[in-house]
This record gives sequence, structure tokens and C-alpha cells, in this order.
Amino acid sequence: MKPVSAVICHKEDTLFYRIGLKESVANMKASICSSWCEFSPLSMEIFHIVGDQLKVNQSDFDLQSAALFTLFHNLPTLQLHVRHKSERSSSKSSRIIDIDQPRSSEIIFFEKPRVDYDVTNKVKEP
Repeated sequence: MKPVSAVICHKEDTLFYRIGLKESVANMKASICSSWCEFSPLSMEIFHIVGDQLKVNQSDFDLQSAALFTLFHNLPTLQLHVRHKSERSSSKSSRIIDIDQPRSSEIIFFEKPRVDYDVTNKVKEP
């Protein structure tokens, strides 16, 4: 795959970037952080808009898919946007991920219910 030219936008600023077949989100985030010091790799979210859908690029596969989409449709550039994760809007992305929803799983600890083994369908109160 030949590299795709990408324009990364944040507010009024733009950054030009080339996306190849082996490009990673981590490398792109590092490049963005070196250009715009207000970002850190963990504080930013990279996304692009297709039609009326917002697609978040969370993985290398997402980024490379966006680049292939650009090549397939003979578009001159891929327009990406970057924002702080705290700037999320309330719309939903096409990947069925609610933008306001956290992306990490959470472990919830709970105590086992106390079972009366004489009466198996009855739970003892603590």
C-alpha cells in the first residue's frame, strides 16, 4: 500500500502526516504530542468523520482501515481530528461505541451470598 496523506486537525491548527501500511496509532500520537504540547498519548482521541458518523481510531487496524478507505475512494487526503478525551460529544460512533461510555472494563467485587444448605433455594441474610 502506498502511503496516504493525512491532515490532522485540532481547533484552528493542522498537522500533515503520512500513513503507511505499518503505521501505528502510538506513533501517530507521539508525533502529535511532539507538535502540540497540550496533548499526551493518553489524553487524546483521534477520529475521522464519514458522512454523519464519527469513527474513533482506537487501534492500528482502525487507522489502517481509514487509510485504505481513502485509497479505495481515490480521496486526496484523509482528514483526521484530534481532541482531548474530556471534549467528547454525546453522539454515537458507527462502531456502536457510545462516545460518553468508558472504554475500559471494570471489575466489581461482591461478596458471595450466604446459602442455607439445608434449604438450597433460600439465601441467608447477613
